[in-house]
Amino acid sequence: MSTLEFSQLLGNYGEFIGAIAIVVTLIYLAVQLRQNTAIAIINGTEDAGAMLFYWAELVAENPQVWVKGLSGEDLSAEESAVFWVLAIASDFRHFTPWLRANSIGASDQLGRQFVRSQAFDIYTSPGLLAFWQKHQERLNHIGISGLPGEGWITAVNEQIRRFQEASTDQKK
Repeated sequence: MSTLEFSQLLGNYGEFIGAIAIVVTLIYLAVQLRQNTAIAIINGTEDAGAMLFYWAELVAENPQVWVKGLSGEDLSAEESAVFWVLAIASDFRHFTPWLRANSIGASDQLGRQFVRSQAFDIYTSPGLLAFWQKHQERLNHIGISGLPGEGWITAVNEQIRRFQEASTDQKK
């Protein structure tokens, strides 16, 4: 075997080993990405649990205001301020994990459940619906175009519309 043939043979072996190394590296990266996504989903779920616990504590401190506000009854100025804080906390207990789910690309699985939950709460509560409309006006005035909150509002409004359409269809 000549030196040229031997160097070609070594080059071929090197290319083969290099190709195997690339495949192994890609498999390793895919496994790591899957594990990191799973960890991020778990962290998002933990965040949602923590937000829910915090929100529940706030409601437990002001149950009459929460119930009165949900029904759309007239609230005093003090009660309105408390209800606004409770409603914002309720929104954030859904928005924060939704944002995390979107940031890791899990919006189809995990993110939709937070949108549906928030939309259902708003749809079934005259007080939260009024809050949601005022909250949107405020955010639009501030200007959230292009920010993650814009996608949240669009997704929740779309889900509320679906609930309304389903309700209308059932009445027919």
